[in-house]
Amino acid sequence: MPRLNGGQALVQSLAALGADMVFGVPGWGQYEAVDALWQHPTVRYVSVRNELDSTFLADAYAQVSNKPAVALVVPGPGLLYAGAGLASAFANSSPVLVVTSANTNPVLNHRQLELTTLRTLTKWTGMAQAVADIPDLVAEAWCQLSTGRPRPVGLVVPHEVLADSDEVALPASPPESARPVANGVDTAAARIVEARRPLLWGGSGVRWSGAEDTLQAFAQRLCIPVTTTRRGKGLVDEAGPLGLGYPEMRYGPVKEWINQRDLVIAVGVGQDLSHLSVPVVQIDIDALQPERSAANTLFLHGDAKATLEALDARTSGFADRSNAATARDLETISHLKTERFAPDRQLEPQHSLMQAIRRGAPKEAVIIQGMTQMGYYSRNYLSVPAEGRYLTSSTQITLGAAYLYSLGAKLAAPERPVVAVSGDGGFLYGAHAMATAVQEGIHSVVLVFNDNAYGNVLRAQREEFDERVIGTRLHNPDFPAMARTFGARGLRAESPEQLELLLREAVQTEAHTVIEIPVGEMERAY
Repeated sequence: MPRLNGGQALVQSLAALGADMVFGVPGWGQYEAVDALWQHPTVRYVSVRNELDSTFLADAYAQVSNKPAVALVVPGPGLLYAGAGLASAFANSSPVLVVTSANTNPVLNHRQLELTTLRTLTKWTGMAQAVADIPDLVAEAWCQLSTGRPRPVGLVVPHEVLADSDEVALPASPPESARPVANGVDTAAARIVEARRPLLWGGSGVRWSGAEDTLQAFAQRLCIPVTTTRRGKGLVDEAGPLGLGYPEMRYGPVKEWINQRDLVIAVGVGQDLSHLSVPVVQIDIDALQPERSAANTLFLHGDAKATLEALDARTSGFADRSNAATARDLETISHLKTERFAPDRQLEPQHSLMQAIRRGAPKEAVIIQGMTQMGYYSRNYLSVPAEGRYLTSSTQITLGAAYLYSLGAKLAAPERPVVAVSGDGGFLYGAHAMATAVQEGIHSVVLVFNDNAYGNVLRAQREEFDERVIGTRLHNPDFPAMARTFGARGLRAESPEQLELLLREAVQTEAHTVIEIPVGEMERAY
């Protein structure tokens, strides 16, 4: 067995399990770990400018690469800075490992601070008491990341353990991911065959399971329409005949059509569907999901891909649903999409700007929704093809996440165009990360829709609080000029047509690009 210090044991254990990138800020309590990263030939260290960035980049890296990601942060304030990204990763069901150190001063009791913080934001947290503990703890962390519902995990390695040395046995290989097939498949298959107006509802669990092709083939063979969660956008081509996209339930015709289904097959949605008035077959890897399911739900606890494959086999003798009822469904879906996208129903300038993004970004692009008016609009009115991806900060609705996500996404897939849809307020939460983008050669694109305000809040103050506007008007820099001071490209689009041209050119350019789009106050759709 090799004799290693704690930092070397940590990094070599991570590498043995498949980690190829670590995000962090070098600082006290992790010197040996950072030095071990310098020594390691295959693990890249991405130094960010704030621990806040480390977990957001790791979250997006995990989502796009479909494998665990690692953040290394200093204890105390560093870990607390990382908390926003960690909470977002938890909401996104992202497999992110956060490693931190701890202060040994018994008066400060910082170890308890790290442990308590991590246990609140992760599904598992461990602490190394000695160098020999590190490989087993890293292996357990990786197992937690790779089994059950993906969620962040934490590991505390006190600085004296990182500095100490011992003989250690490194993990042999990554754990095999279990793919359990749910019980109840025969009953579910019978319900699917009997249904006359079924609907598939896909979520991000389909992606974590690698079941995109399986879902598409299942839907096409049985001619079942598909809707998705926000993070499931693009599981099927939203412009295709079976794709309904993300269902804005405040849009009456969509809600009415969904509630006319006689069966919803929910796959990896990870959420309560009790708002639906129809029977549900729900496939989810989360064993706790039945506690959140409605009484009319048949719950199948299992892996999305394995269970869909089992359902496909059980229904293989059933002819497709290409009949008059299906033809009417497909006609209705086409009508719903046409009506939703009809120019006379759209808000301007949102509609024209959104279409410019769709035309300017290639179909395989990763589009990232910021918590901004254009971001909210994109949920319903940006059509995502099956080749594309759409990322959000899920239920955390984290202001400022989109730009940071774009950096992690581009590092995970440097060959794919990555476009963040941000507002001016949100962009300044993470604009310092332009330094990281330029230094690390991250050639993503961020669109900054600038209304010089926290626009959604400003509108609420006007509409709901009798024009009592406070704290929502913003003084902003010249965004293109600011980008250029970092060494990035800074551009400004004054029209949808110019945005389309600049975006099409930017995604083909080997440079980090900021495009500002000045906009005024916007109305909302619902």
